[in-house]
Amino acid sequence: MPFIANWPGVIPKVQEFTGLVSSLDIAATSVALAGADNRKLDGVNLLPFLQGTKQGGPCQALFWCLEEASNIYAVRTVDYKYMKQPLPNVGRSFLI
Repeated sequence: MPFIANWPGVIPKVQEFTGLVSSLDIAATSVALAGADNRKLDGVNLLPFLQGTKQGGPCQALFWCLEEASNIYAVRTVDYKYMKQPLPNVGRSFLI
């Protein structure tokens, strides 16, 4: 999902970050920028990646599961998406 950040003097201009992130990372970054302790959050502070002091991305893969049904899940890596959703008339498992 596209996301735009602008912070002159802190985040370099015109760059594209292609690492895997989740909304948990955006929340952890916001908390860290506010000067609060974000160590208890599941997300990762993205600022070092945006500033170039850390390379790559914070995650190699992201995983989701449906609490109510252990047979419905998804995995996202930089190159692939896999989703298992064996519900009738809703779609099939697929690999992109």
